[in-house]
Amino acid sequence: GLTATTLISLVDRFGSIEELFDNPPNTQTGKRLLQDDLFASSGIAALRDAAARQIERCTKSKVRIVHYWDKRYPEMLKQISYPPALLYVRGTLETGMDSIGIVGTRQFSIYGKLTTERFAEAIAQKNCIVTSGLASGIDTIAHKATLAAGGKTYAVIASGIDCISPQVSAKLALDISNHGAVISEYRCGTKALPPYFPQRNRSISGLSRAVVVKESRMKGGSLMTGQI
Repeated sequence: GLTATTLISLVDRFGSIEELFDNPPNTQTGKRLLQDDLFASSGIAALRDAAARQIERCTKSKVRIVHYWDKRYPEMLKQISYPPALLYVRGTLETGMDSIGIVGTRQFSIYGKLTTERFAEAIAQKNCIVTSGLASGIDTIAHKATLAAGGKTYAVIASGIDCISPQVSAKLALDISNHGAVISEYRCGTKALPPYFPQRNRSISGLSRAVVVKESRMKGGSLMTGQI
């Protein structure tokens, strides 16, 4: 029931989740949490049990959990207004490389395909990561062109890493995880839902020094990513 922003602020203030459990904050948020039994003994036990099950599920899917205070958490992503408290990662987060986002429509033109491939190849050759959203169309073209150029790419997705669909995207995600990383703020077992995609878009933007919008409708999600 906690937003990522609230969780981050509480842990920053009290030092750890354990301290929150032992000494719940005497604030309006704290009172609400107590009323919701989050910090009651049964609530803590349930949370720990759920966490253990999630860790087991992540381990089976070769997914690492990277929290906001982890040195592997991308510094760029911390600069956005609402950074995720947790990242679920399959692959490797690079700490010494910049990232450029490439996003665009599913209904692409030949021009869009060719220029996406050229941008992705050029970015890869400059030793930068190409970040996109693993959607069909421009996103997929950007990922594949980067891999073909021997570069690294991040795929930021709107579901749990073990719930990627369709199958063709799941196969590409596996290739990406061997040459970059698949990243999600959604725990394993989470199916993609429409509200998750704008959330995903802010992370693409937050990870990137710049975002290239190749082709988009006037109200497409790609433009949203470019405007964040």
